[in-house]
Amino acid sequence: MGLTPVHVNRTLKSLEVEGVIERNRRSVIIPDWNRLAQAGGFTSAYLHLAG
Repeated sequence: MGLTPVHVNRTLKSLEVEGVIERNRRSVIIPDWNRLAQAGGFTSAYLHLAG
């Protein structure tokens, strides 16, 4: 995807600060999938799914 480790880490840190994700050394936990979808501007229509 052409994403640098620095960019990925900054993005994950931002999501963590906003409370969208939780992370520890080896895991990323997504407690609320709907909130993550909203933060990413995701819509199920993109995948042609009902929703």
